[in-house]
Amino acid sequence: MQKLIFLSISILLISIISLISCSKSSSNSAKSPIGTWRWIDTYFDYPPNDSNPKTPANTGNTELLILNNNNTFKRIMNNVAYDSGTYSYGHGIYINPSSSRFEYDSILYYHVGIASPLGRDYYGFSSDTLIICSYYADQFGGCYNMQYNGSKWWIKK
Repeated sequence: MQKLIFLSISILLISIISLISCSKSSSNSAKSPIGTWRWIDTYFDYPPNDSNPKTPANTGNTELLILNNNNTFKRIMNNVAYDSGTYSYGHGIYINPSSSRFEYDSILYYHVGIASPLGRDYYGFSSDTLIICSYYADQFGGCYNMQYNGSKWWIKK
């Protein structure tokens, strides 16, 4: 009888701990990237030179990233659409081998329902500016809108 009571209490405690650890917190949700974003500059880690950062002025290119409410996206360069599909966004946590914890928001891009190669952007905000940078998740390159080390800055249009 005591074993049955002990087992029942143990199961109840494990259930309560599991429910508490699985509960969602509003601080874990990703900040929405929805909107029309105009590219303002791209900073690369190297090499330092006159064209770093790259800007519309020194490249001659304009770029828009449009993330719609219906989870569709479009990328436009010099007024010509060159990429589109669907996307989802969310919040994640990564703990690297040295036990540093990175909390990040990311966008995953899809073409014809299939995730794109290098199809994820890690992002954050500074005021009304969207910053895409792989370092948010302790990654080195490999982002969809920023394939090399550095960061790409967009202002809401």
